[in-house]
Amino acid sequence: MNADLKRTLADQVITDRVQMERAVRRFFHRVQKLPAHVLGYLQAPHTKYASSTI
Repeated sequence: MNADLKRTLADQVITDRVQMERAVRRFFHRVQKLPAHVLGYLQAPHTKYASSTI
């Protein structure tokens, strides 16, 4: 998830904290609507424990 967020933010011109917060919220709002994408984050070896209850 961190890499996806960084990649998304790198494509934008952000000049202050408010713009950064909006961009991060926008990213997570989009990801929130993609349950398969979120589940994909939990399939990585270092986060697999988190998906054991799903």
